[in-house]
Amino acid sequence: LSGIFRHFSRLKDEDIGPGEYLRWAQKQTTNNKQQRIEKREIEKWDELAGAYQKYEELKVKESVMDFSDLIANTLKLFRQRQNILKEYQEKFKYILVDEYQDTNIAQNEIVKLIAGEKANLTVVADDDQSIYRWRGASFSNVIQFRESFPQAKIVTLVQNYRSTQEVLDHAYKLIQNNNPDRLEVREGINKKLISVRKIKGEKPEFIYTDRVENEAEAVAKKILQLIKEEDYDFFDFAILVRANSSAEPFTRALA
Repeated sequence: LSGIFRHFSRLKDEDIGPGEYLRWAQKQTTNNKQQRIEKREIEKWDELAGAYQKYEELKVKESVMDFSDLIANTLKLFRQRQNILKEYQEKFKYILVDEYQDTNIAQNEIVKLIAGEKANLTVVADDDQSIYRWRGASFSNVIQFRESFPQAKIVTLVQNYRSTQEVLDHAYKLIQNNNPDRLEVREGINKKLISVRKIKGEKPEFIYTDRVENEAEAVAKKILQLIKEEDYDFFDFAILVRANSSAEPFTRALA
């Protein structure tokens, strides 16, 4: 059930209602001339679409909402009640959206509706950070921003206060592998970061192993080696991970 509810939640993030999903599923059934195994898949979509519609009906009947409804129902309200939308457009005359690359499609539609014709909108975004994908975040929102707001002025922020130039140069070289689907290429701008720190910094070292457990062991040994051979202590080191579960092999290795 949790998987099904996540699926429904993602549909809401993509601004896809039960009626639209049901019509899509029925269209697949009508147009299908493929093999039997694919027909089974289509039957699953049809069943899911029916369950999605029933789920929405049950929530209305019980007067409850789930997490995704907080955005989806707001969007529905703005679309159906122009007087309410106008009230919020007048209330919020200027809009700033930070971490714009983390917005999903439904959130982006709300931003566009509130901004309205005046479009007094500022967004702060780094498309290269969209790899983190917060809650159905849509990379296309950043790429297509200029299509929605063609008069927008782009200001590129290239000063970096955290990292050394050595780290920034390697990160810039690595992110080029995502070209041409980057703002830097699409807009013809320069996103090469410049460090304000005076030190160039050490060159990053890449540790490659065949298994994550071996990687964790190699990292633990490297830390011990640096403490033994150079003037470091344990609190000089940090291990950054994508999710809490990714830390487990490293905590075992360090133990």
